[in-house]
Parts: sequence; C-alpha cells; structure tokens
Amino acid sequence: MLSARIRSIHDMGRTMAKILTYVVEATALNKPWLYLWLCSYVAMVLLVWMGNPLLPIASLANYGWAWHHIPEVLTFLFLGIWFGSWGFLSSSSFNYLDSIPLILLIITSVTHPFLYSSLFWLVLTIVSIPSFLGYFGMRWNRIHKTRSEASRFSGGHK
Repeated sequence: MLSARIRSIHDMGRTMAKILTYVVEATALNKPWLYLWLCSYVAMVLLVWMGNPLLPIASLANYGWAWHHIPEVLTFLFLGIWFGSWGFLSSSSFNYLDSIPLILLIITSVTHPFLYSSLFWLVLTIVSIPSFLGYFGMRWNRIHKTRSEASRFSGGHK
C-alpha cells in the first residue's frame, strides 16, 4: 500500500515536471529574450525617473529625443523577438498560431502610446516597428534554419 502511494506521488511528480517543461518551452522562458526585455524596460523607466535627460545631439534633442528612447526601442524589439521564439509556433512555416502573438503585439503596441496622448502616432511608430521587426525576424530565422537543416539531412533535394 505504501509503495503504491510512493509510486503514485512519483508519477504525479513526473507529470508535473513534463507540464512545467512544456510551459517553459512553449513560452520561451528558457531563452534570454524575456529577460532582456525586462532589463530594457527597467532601464527605460529608470531613465525617465532620473529626469528624462535629452540626447546630447542637438538636432535630436530639439525634437524631444531623450535617452529613454534607446531602451524603449530595445524593449519592444526584445518583446517581438520573445513572442517570435515561443515554442508552440510552427518551425516550418507561418500559420494560424502566429495570430496569437501578433494580436498580443498589436495590443501592446497600441496601448503603450496612450500614455503619451500628444505624441500618439510617433510613439506608436517607435514601438511598432521594432516589435514587428523582432517578431518576423525571429520567425523567419527559425523557419529558414529548420528548412536548411531539413534539406541538409535529405541530401539537398526537396
């Protein structure tokens, strides 16, 4: 009776480990992109809290470009890369599952500029371009790598 309970607990532990492994791989928590996104976001917020210093280039500073814009662009680039590296997305082509992270990117890109009501379209452009470049760059890279590995193993013939 006791060994059956121990075996049951052991099997339950294995099942939980498999589920946890799947969640980590499906959401790409084992990749650096989420953590780089978080570091960039913290750097952006810290620069804003430190007084939002302007860039030392006069032509950019005249238009309000500040130091926090650099980590802001990186924040959304890494967000797009992280979404593009999710493990449940197909590695052979774009498909309907790509709609999930794309909708999340659209929501994130559109809601962020509402913080800056007077510069909505400028901020929307600043955050959307890196997000989608990161996402499609990561997806294209992953698909291309899978196809080149498949052609290498098949002797170069399709």
